[in-house]
Amino acid sequence: MNTALPEGDFPEDPASGADRYVADSRGDEAVEARRRERWSRQLRAEATTLNVALDAAIGVPVVLVLSTGERAPVVISDLGADHVEVRMQACTRWIPLRVIVALESERAFVVDAEELTEPTTLLVDVLESLAADDRRVAVALTGGTVVRGDLVAVGSAVTLRILDTGHHMIIATDSIDSVTLLD
Repeated sequence: MNTALPEGDFPEDPASGADRYVADSRGDEAVEARRRERWSRQLRAEATTLNVALDAAIGVPVVLVLSTGERAPVVISDLGADHVEVRMQACTRWIPLRVIVALESERAFVVDAEELTEPTTLLVDVLESLAADDRRVAVALTGGTVVRGDLVAVGSAVTLRILDTGHHMIIATDSIDSVTLLD
């Protein structure tokens, strides 16, 4: 049975209903895609560790909060297996990971840990290289003492010739809070 439509009205095109359905579906899909992306970011953020953040922060200005109470503004240049190499305003410094308690940055570092490569360089490797090159350093010890001198030898302990006295100091490597290159 045909019914008369009021003057000027036309029957709804069946295709327009389908178009509306497709448009609504695409909108729903976009909302769902954004929701999945937010959820994925949240999971990655929850899985982020300090080591992962340190690796992601290479080349970025950050502040490292150390167990000594120091807040060190740095740019991380390398991440070793047990330390980070950082550039400060006027020097290069190596800091054992055990001394770093937090990383502060203008942005969050959310990285998939499985995408990262495992660092292999140890702090003693760096110190051996510096000793071979007769480099002058400042060694910050656990407890706050800082000793300046020339690296003489590195093994199970570090031998430093103290600048002021010429005496030799034998330092347990696990007592080193940081090493700063002086020259």
